[in-house]
This record gives sequence, structure tokens and C-alpha cells, in this order.
Amino acid sequence: MQLTQPDLSTLQANFRATVLADIGAEGAEPKPPEALLAAVNANGIPPERRLAIHRNHFATTLVDSLGGVFEATRALLGPDFFDAFAKHYVRAHPPSAPGLFEYGGAFPDALAAAPGLEDHGYVIDVAQLEWAMHESFHAPAALALQPTRLTALPADQVGNAVLMAHPTVRLIQAAFPVHALWRGALDNAVDGDMLQGEPAHLMLSRPSLDVELAPLSPATYSFLSALFSGQSIWCRRRHSSKHRRIWSWRDIGGLPCADCLCRRSEHRKHLTEGDMYETGRVPREGVLGIWDRLVNLSEQIPMWLILLTTRIGVAMIFLKSGMTKTTTGLNVADGTFTLFEYEYALPVIPPDIAAYLATYAEHILPILLIIGLFGRLSALGLLGMTLVIQIFVYPNLWDIHLFWAGALLLLVSKGPGAISLDAMIVRFMDRR
Repeated sequence: MQLTQPDLSTLQANFRATVLADIGAEGAEPKPPEALLAAVNANGIPPERRLAIHRNHFATTLVDSLGGVFEATRALLGPDFFDAFAKHYVRAHPPSAPGLFEYGGAFPDALAAAPGLEDHGYVIDVAQLEWAMHESFHAPAALALQPTRLTALPADQVGNAVLMAHPTVRLIQAAFPVHALWRGALDNAVDGDMLQGEPAHLMLSRPSLDVELAPLSPATYSFLSALFSGQSIWCRRRHSSKHRRIWSWRDIGGLPCADCLCRRSEHRKHLTEGDMYETGRVPREGVLGIWDRLVNLSEQIPMWLILLTTRIGVAMIFLKSGMTKTTTGLNVADGTFTLFEYEYALPVIPPDIAAYLATYAEHILPILLIIGLFGRLSALGLLGMTLVIQIFVYPNLWDIHLFWAGALLLLVSKGPGAISLDAMIVRFMDRR
């Protein structure tokens, strides 16, 4: 009997059913429909075997993806149990979106419904935390609301603004100290005492390249939950001036008042979704509106770019100066000793020692500043050299030295920024 070639939609449905079918008794592979087997171009390999390759690749890829997202959960459950459960999960919950990073949102709920895990609520909490971190990491970038956005509004329009959470922000409430359990699982250092800790209230956000976790008080968590659900920031009673600051989302972990976030309490103003992520003042009408938009645009320059260009620019001034003081092999030139004996003479420090210190400092500190390693300390060292040059060497060049000092003070205050080795080290340590 000759089989009739099925249409494409039927073949696709049969292929999907074969890939998603559960393993039979004693590990037997499911039997594909005859019409599907007939449509497979065997090319020397049995059709059943070719389909089994697809089944295995489908399951392995998704199980590995889940293991990467739920790394701490896998450590808590054990690799064998996690992988076996994940295989059943991927059959029951195949991807519904094209991006692999979008897969796994229902996994914590599936764990919660799994028989035998009723007494392992802490595992479910860790899984929910890891998915929230995954969502925050892949959320679209957006500019956070700045305090000036609200303070620029007329006083009669501020009091009851309705705000939205930044796309990267997630709030987590757990019955267990989920943050400590997550870190402990990654370090293979979970013990029973961790389960006795206080319930967790966390806010997740992605202010730079990685997700950061900030603990919240229960009152602050309740306030933010209400705020993000659409309630306004209107306050029913007046507070002292120290409670009337408008906070950006990065400041939210340090709210001075968990009950309110206000400057006025008499009026209401609903901001649009686009307003939630812009900076600067509300544009006015006419020529002033053009100026306001230019100001808003300039405020969108990322801080990492400002700090990176400042680091490189000021570091090269000192590095080039240091290069003029050396010969091949970083040997201090004879002329350098002469300069420090007569023109660069410093009190207390002998000229020979001063020549060595200044020459190597002008090489080491700028290089550290450029790569962003010990950024604040490097900038502070160059700032000290600037003061010495101003006071003892060239006091008449105060305008140039003031420019250097301004750039270095920015780096001492803000650090080297997100594009630096310092930031990479901090992100690495935060994961441990």
C-alpha cells in the first residue's frame, strides 16, 4: 500500500508531536507516524534515528538553557533531579517565543506544582528570584526618571503623579532569605541555618551592565508594590521637609519615608509611559521648549562615556609627560635629574628620589587610570601630583592645573565608571 504524501501542516504537526512525546516505558522512544517516517530523507540513516536526533537536540538545548538560567536552583535540587524534571518540563511546556532567552518563565510554577517538593518552598523562592534576575537582565534599556523631571512640574501638578517601574526593576517577596540561599547555592555553601533567616524583600534592577539586588524593608516593599501597581504618590498628611524629596529609582532602596514619596499633597498629575524614562524638565512652549529639549537631550549622555573619555584624556597628559623623562627601557634620563635639581626642586625630598618617584608615577598611575584599575586611587595620586606642581613648580599655570584638578576630582568622586576593570571586579565579586 502506498502512503499519500501529507500536506506541510500535517507533517509539521506530526513532527512537533514526535519531538514533544514523552519517553515510553523502559526508556523506549515514541513511535513516529508512518506518514512522517515516509517523508524523512533517510540518506543512509533510519528515519526513526534521524527523528530521535532532533528529539534529543530539542530536549538537550532547552534543558541546558534552563540549567543556565536556574543555576542555583539546579545546585539545590541536584543535577540529576533537575535535569530529569527539566526534560519533562520542556515536553509539557515547549517554547512559544522565538528567542531562547524568553524560555522558562513557567518553570518556578511547575516546580511548585511538582509532587515531592511541597516541603521545599525555599527552592521555589530561589527559582522565582533567578527568573526575575533573568528578566531584569534581558529587559530593554531605558533612561531612569530623574528627580528634576518631577520638580520641574508646576507645583499644582506634582502631588499625585502616577509612576511606572523601570523595565529592569523587579520586586521579590519570599518566605525564606532567598538572597543568601541563592549565593550559598552558587558557592556550594548552603546550610540549614540559612532556612531560619528572615523573609526577604528585594528590588532587582540593572543600573549598568549587570543585575543588582537591593534589600528592602517590608514597609518600603509594600510602598513600592502599591506605587508600581498604579497608585499615586499623593500623601494624605504633610511631612517635614526631609521627607519631601523626589527619588529616582536608583535611590529607592534608601527611601527616607516608606509611607510616601511626595512634594505636594493637594493635586494629581498622571505621567505617560514615555515620561517615565526620560530625564530633565518638562518641555515648555515656544523657544523655551526647544531649549528644554536640548537640555533633556544633553542629560541623556551616559555617565560611563563621560568618565571613560575623562580618564583617557587626563591620563595621557601625565603619561606623555612621563615619557619625556625616560630613555629606552624606562630608564630615567640624565636631563630629568638636572630638571629636578634646578627647575623642579622640591622641599624635603632629594632631587634624585623625586625624579624617580615622579617619572614612574607618571607612567604607572595613568596606565591604571586608562584601564580603570584602582581608578579612584590613581586619580587621587595624580591629583596630589597636580597640587605639588601648582604649589612648588609652576604656580603661574593655575588655570591649566585647575582644569586637571576638575577632571581628577570627577574621577575621585564617581570612580572610573562601568567600562573599567574596577567595575568588572565588582560585578564578579557580586556573583560570588
